[in-house]
This record gives sequence, C-alpha cells and structure tokens, in this order.
Amino acid sequence: MNDVAALPEQSSVKPAGRKPMPGGVIMQVRNAPRAEPSRYGEWFYGEKSAARKKLKPITNEMNDEEVAAATKENLALIGTETAQRIIAKLPKGHNLYQAVRTSTLKAAPHLGACKFGEIITDYDHEKYDLMQVFLANFSGHLDTSKTARFLTPMNRNYDQMFFGLHVQVDRAGNPLGFNQSLGSNGIAFQTKNLLSAFYHVAVASTGLPSEIVKAGHRAG
Repeated sequence: MNDVAALPEQSSVKPAGRKPMPGGVIMQVRNAPRAEPSRYGEWFYGEKSAARKKLKPITNEMNDEEVAAATKENLALIGTETAQRIIAKLPKGHNLYQAVRTSTLKAAPHLGACKFGEIITDYDHEKYDLMQVFLANFSGHLDTSKTARFLTPMNRNYDQMFFGLHVQVDRAGNPLGFNQSLGSNGIAFQTKNLLSAFYHVAVASTGLPSEIVKAGHRAG
C-alpha cells in the first residue's frame, strides 16, 4: 500500500494582522520502494541563491527521520526565498502573502513540497477562496479528484516544479476542499519554470491582465 505524508499541523508564516489560513499538500509515491537517502543537488537557483549556501547535505549515513528533517528545513529555506523573490517583483497593490509550510514523503523522505504563498481571491461572508502556491523538489502529477492524495511523484529523483491550487476555507480557516470550478478542476497552474509561475501568481494577486503583467516585468 502506498505511503501518504501530510503537511504537519503548524501555523503558516504570516505578516502581522493577517488571519492564518490553512493549506497543505498530501502526497503518495506510485509503486515506490524504500527510498535511499540522496545527496542534495543544486536546484532552483544554483549559485545565485542565498538559501543554497544554507542547505543541509543529505547523505547515505542518515536515517529516514534525519533525511526528512533536513529536507523540510531545506524546503523551508527555498520556499522562503522563492516567496521573497516573487513578492519583491510584484506590482504594488498585490495581495500575495508569504505562508511557508513543508511536507515530505514517508516512503521517500528526501522528496517533499513547500507551500510558500497564499492569495485571497474572493470572500462571501461564509467562506474564503484562496490560491495556494507551492514548490516541490520532484516532478509530479496533480489530481484534485483525490482530495486526500492529490500529488503523486513520477519517480524518486530530484527535480523541480511550481504549482498553484484553488481551495476554499470557512471563516474559521477550516478547509472545505478544492474549488474545482476554477482553473483546471482546481489546478491554477503547474510548471517547472519560475518565471512562468511568477506570471501566474502576479495575475492572480493583482487582477491585472497577463499582457500588462508581462510588459511591466520586462520593463522593470
């Protein structure tokens, strides 16, 4: 039976005055044997990344708990840097806020995902519509018809991907599920390219047309 790993129950990182919103990612490994811990490679930003210098190495001498702990710490560093990079380049008036939360796979503790941002897209006095923004250090398949297991890695190899999900929560912040009426059955976007992810986030967080966002980014 496939192992399932859910995000830990911890508060998202929020600017002062923001009500914490929940959000997470639950993953499974397709036909995955026990994962051998692997050494972290250079991913996402290479030599230009400040977070890269702080990443913890993952070695074959580490047990699964140590690998998972290092992976979560590394993903939090990358997620925080990603959120800060995107926020710094967004037009004024955007409503993306940083929200960092990490998870790893039980069957492959060197693989995981990080929610690094949230955008409130609508509120009707009963529920919030959010777009939650994630990164993962693997390539995977999204399927929002399976609420409990919606992200499946293609294999146990390192890779990278960015994705956004449309979700709904009640006024108390309790999750109500995916909003499958938006995007592609609740999937806002999925890409391996950070610039493409930025454009999706910029449009959702400002309400501006993509042409204006792209023109403004090129001009800046």
